[in-house]
Amino acid sequence: MAFGSEAKRIGLAALLVCAPLAAETIELGAEHGRWRWRVEGTLRLEDDGARFDAPGQRQAWRWAEIQQLELVRDRIILTGYRDRGLVRLYSDERFEFRFTGTPDVERLYAFLAARMDQRLVARVALPPRGPLWRVGVKRVRKGRGAQGELIVEPARVLFVAQGRGESRVWRDQEIELISSSGPHQLTLTAREPDGNYEFQLKQALDQDQYDALWRRLNRPRGLELLANQPKENQR
Repeated sequence: MAFGSEAKRIGLAALLVCAPLAAETIELGAEHGRWRWRVEGTLRLEDDGARFDAPGQRQAWRWAEIQQLELVRDRIILTGYRDRGLVRLYSDERFEFRFTGTPDVERLYAFLAARMDQRLVARVALPPRGPLWRVGVKRVRKGRGAQGELIVEPARVLFVAQGRGESRVWRDQEIELISSSGPHQLTLTAREPDGNYEFQLKQALDQDQYDALWRRLNRPRGLELLANQPKENQR
């Protein structure tokens, strides 16, 4: 009976992975620009890309044309591949869209995550979904640190921080490496633009939980923990 239930669960997961994305559009009231150059319009996120419509202004990008999309609680910051011209020294185009309302950030993230790869940078505090384990942490960096909680889920890792803009969501494929120098320290190395996140843990790291996460992240890269290696040397 248990085997049958497991088979059904795996089969359902396979169907969800293989199923095409349902047609959906998210419309967000948003402001772009500053001071007298500020305009208010509508930011539309669609199956094939994003566009911003405002009086006298229209910008559109396909998902493949977005170099980075940063999702923060109250805004989206979009960097494209097009140059901004000689006056801006041909820097990459960059647009900041500030929400005029309060969108459902969880739905917004799910929409974007289904259509973007690691070029999506999510700096939002999402409610956990089926956490495997969680631990109170402090992010250590130059200057002021950030207090919060590190939450490990079946396919992603969350840093839910107390400070605005400090939270982070990483899907497994966005994490390059995890390492630990002791039971109260963990470093997560993510793909660009993040780099290293060093955490002080407020309770001792469970060895088995750490090993399971290490194997999960490295299995797609063809790596495994050495079966006969003593546990104290596996970090």
